[in-house]
Amino acid sequence: MLPESGTIGLGYNVGSLLRTAGNLFYGSSTNNNHFVNNDNAIFAKYYLSESMAIRAQVRIGVGSGNFSHWVAQDGGTNPWVQVEDQFSQNTQNHSIGLGLEFRRGSERLQGYYGGSAIFGFSQDKGEYTYGNAMNRANGNPTYTNNFNNGSTTSGSDRVTSYTSGNGMSIGARGFIGSEFFLKKYLAIGAEFGWGAYYNTGMTGTETRERFTTELETYSVEFERNGGLTIDTDSFDGAVFLIAYF
Repeated sequence: MLPESGTIGLGYNVGSLLRTAGNLFYGSSTNNNHFVNNDNAIFAKYYLSESMAIRAQVRIGVGSGNFSHWVAQDGGTNPWVQVEDQFSQNTQNHSIGLGLEFRRGSERLQGYYGGSAIFGFSQDKGEYTYGNAMNRANGNPTYTNNFNNGSTTSGSDRVTSYTSGNGMSIGARGFIGSEFFLKKYLAIGAEFGWGAYYNTGMTGTETRERFTTELETYSVEFERNGGLTIDTDSFDGAVFLIAYF
């Protein structure tokens, strides 16, 4: 029933799926993708012996979204005539980790502990299209300045696209947990971790348009925030299912 030397395990953190199912049942609107603490990473184990295993995890996250908001058409006489602003976003968020796990126990319930190193990469790109053009006839067009809440403004300088600097993170994490074998080579488990992560990013670029005496397009650079984080994780439900072969 228990893993032995040469056994391979494949697992997935089902905590976010359980939360989503519960929120749907009770009508909550707080569902989201729990990528924090590697909730959506697929992980694998290779057993060097009955009490020691190499752990690896990988996450390949690619996302995109399109958002729109209607604003009043500038220069019109009918206040009900509107034009559409659009925002498209593409994100990448990848990580890979490698560690060592030590196990204790027998029969169906086993405890384990160990440590791992994790490396991550992220990027964010966005593009804006406005319904009210900026030109000589309309140097201060009305446009959406926040697609999250739909707020609008007017002005002669606005962003048209951006590319964030590539974000990179590296960290080390200690963990402790337990597994309960439901049947031969199939287990459910829970894990608690503590780690330190350092995040950094390269310079990003923002493309903007402005009107002075004529329409101009220019670029500005911005620094991506970084820093060191030391914290616990897994309080929000790091429950996983793992199958052994």
